[in-house]
Amino acid sequence: MSAPFRLILVSYLGCFSQSLIGLDSFNQTIAPLFEQNCVKCHGGEKTKGKVNLKEIRSQADILAKPELIKELIEVIDFGDMPPENEQPLSEEQRTATVLLLKDFMGQAVADAKRGKPRLSRLNRFQYNNS
Repeated sequence: MSAPFRLILVSYLGCFSQSLIGLDSFNQTIAPLFEQNCVKCHGGEKTKGKVNLKEIRSQADILAKPELIKELIEVIDFGDMPPENEQPLSEEQRTATVLLLKDFMGQAVADAKRGKPRLSRLNRFQYNNS
């Protein structure tokens, strides 16, 4: 196998494994964190702050809501959530969660930018020069 072909193959497999890692990290990190610390106040019938985390069941659900991701990053990073009367997150849990949510935010923004291409009409100058 030639070196350029191996390089292309390895980079392709790296991209594919990143999406699988993201899926695993949601199921292993975010979902249990929501269930353990957040859903009691922000899920089901009882939703404080107009945030219902019970409806976030997969990575696709959270990627569809970049505004929610932004809010989650802010409140977790600044230590506002969980509240003082609840068990706080450990520093490594907080850091890992914020880093993962920032990665999800990057994915959500990239997905939003990939929308329909904007078609524009030629202006007079462009039309005359075409």
